[in-house]
Amino acid sequence: MPGSVCALRLKTKCLEDLEISDLSPHFYATALDVIEEDKWPNLTKISFEKAWNWLDNQNFMLLDYATTPCSKALFTFLKIGNDEAAHEDLILYIARALEALFVDGNENCGRLLKERLHIVLGEPEINKKWISKYYSVRSKIAHGDAEMTRPNLYDYNDDALDHAYEAKNKRLMEKGVSAIIAILQDLIENDSTEYIFEQAVSRK
Repeated sequence: MPGSVCALRLKTKCLEDLEISDLSPHFYATALDVIEEDKWPNLTKISFEKAWNWLDNQNFMLLDYATTPCSKALFTFLKIGNDEAAHEDLILYIARALEALFVDGNENCGRLLKERLHIVLGEPEINKKWISKYYSVRSKIAHGDAEMTRPNLYDYNDDALDHAYEAKNKRLMEKGVSAIIAILQDLIENDSTEYIFEQAVSRK
């Protein structure tokens, strides 16, 4: 986690072969602020040992490709801290991780994802329609309807940030990040790697 532990990958014992991923704490921190403001989702304290053992059991440090819903959520968690990642891309990554965990390729994913996310994390009392708004933004990006900014625009035009696409949707991004954090915490707490939603039919 940014601010606490830096996850390293050791290829060899030689120092020059040590690869370090620099993570920015910005979106993690602002997501925690949103969680506190909206009172959703609920977070609980988890010991470092429990979290580390869970990660170790997933062989997370050895993964180069995310193929499971859990590993996609973990990779998304790392991408959130990458300053070089475009915000539009992060919106898509978060959506893809949520879809992998909750809808498994279902075409009508928005409504089903919302229902299942509420089953796992509970229904928010504030900003109840954030998922619908998030998927509206995600759809515009995915289908080419969203505006784009010039690369490195903010390096020489600070005023542009006020009108940037990501600035308009910052709150939605923070809600998406908060959901990823809470989901990973829930999986760790229950020593699980995926969710299985079963449907039962009964007759009288």
